[in-house]
Amino acid sequence: MTTPKTILITGAGGALGRYASLYYRHHRQFTVVPLDRAAFNDPAQLGAAVAGADLVLHLAGVNRAPDDELGPANPAIARRLVEALAAAGSAATLLYASSLHEAAPGVYGRSKREAGDVLEAWASQAGARFVRFLLPHIYCELTRPNYNSGIAT
Repeated sequence: MTTPKTILITGAGGALGRYASLYYRHHRQFTVVPLDRAAFNDPAQLGAAVAGADLVLHLAGVNRAPDDELGPANPAIARRLVEALAAAGSAATLLYASSLHEAAPGVYGRSKREAGDVLEAWASQAGARFVRFLLPHIYCELTRPNYNSGIAT
C-alpha cells in the first residue's frame, strides 16, 4: 500500500476525530479533510470530500440515543458514506472504528456491526482495502461523561 496523501476523517468533531485530525495535520505530508455530522446530510459536501481521499478514517457514529433512533443510525451513516464513495468511483482504503460491543446482543452493538458490514461490502465490491477496528472503552480529555465511555463517567 502506498502512503496516502489525502485523509478523510469522518466524525472530526468528536474525541477520536479531533485527535486523528491533529495527528495527521502534524505530519505535513498529509492533507486532512475533516467531516462533521452535518456533512452526512449534504450529498454534495460528502461527495466532494470523498472524491479525492486516498484513505477514509471513519470515526463518525451515534453512541447514545433512544433505541429506535440508535438502531438505524450507524448503518444509515455507513450507507451515505458508501453511496458517496461509489458515486465518486473511489477505491480508497477504509478504516472503520467500531466497538467491542459489536459482539453484544444490544441495539448499539448491532448498529455498529451492521454499519461495519455495509462498509465491508462496499470495499469488497470496489476492490478497496477495509480494516475494522474493535475499540474498547475510550478515554481522553475530550471524552464526555455518560456518553463516550464508563471510564469518562
